[in-house]
Amino acid sequence: MREYMNTPSRIAPRRRAARALPRRDAAASRLSPAARRGYIVPKDLWSSPSSVDRDGTERLLDKAAEAGVGHILYVSIVGIDRPRIPYLRRKLEAEYLIRQGRIPWSIARATQFHWLLDRMFGRMARLPIVPLPDMQAEPVDTADFADYLIESVARGPVGRLADFGGPEVLTFSAAFDQWREARKRPVRTMRIPLPAPISNAASAMSVSGPGSRRGSLTWANWLRSHTAE
Repeated sequence: MREYMNTPSRIAPRRRAARALPRRDAAASRLSPAARRGYIVPKDLWSSPSSVDRDGTERLLDKAAEAGVGHILYVSIVGIDRPRIPYLRRKLEAEYLIRQGRIPWSIARATQFHWLLDRMFGRMARLPIVPLPDMQAEPVDTADFADYLIESVARGPVGRLADFGGPEVLTFSAAFDQWREARKRPVRTMRIPLPAPISNAASAMSVSGPGSRRGSLTWANWLRSHTAE
């Protein structure tokens, strides 16, 4: 499959599209605060720049169409049509642009990547006491997801793809406990009960639903085979 994706006839159009993009669009993912961090913080509950996820996607679509791109595969986040967090609303608006655009499309939504969860826990562990909200997590390996994307590109544009998640659903506390043991960080923690609507909204963007595809590498095994982010 990887050899199929790397044939000259398929590499050339992608390179032409990349050259056609303005520098600011190529760097879009680095400019979005939430995307750069890899996780949501409280300020994302009330503000998120539209210049990256929405406006950047619109410019990307225009340039890709000019370059003759025949299939755009947009990577998104599970459950973004349920929570009302501004960052996720921007992602949903970008999905809408993809759906309404001129280029045949596919959309692949994934749960949180292992390395992003590792980075988030590493920053949380700097606190004197780590708050652990009562929610769920379903971390997924980027290599597993990449294989799914390669498969999807080879299939061609099909619209909304099945969501992609990890092989197991963990409580946030269990995920942190595994991280703390693997990283040997003896930090203190405190469970934080959440109202059901908030807990459900948080889990909606962290856990895939029925009919989703699954990766195979567990969170514990990923931690054993990777150094800290």
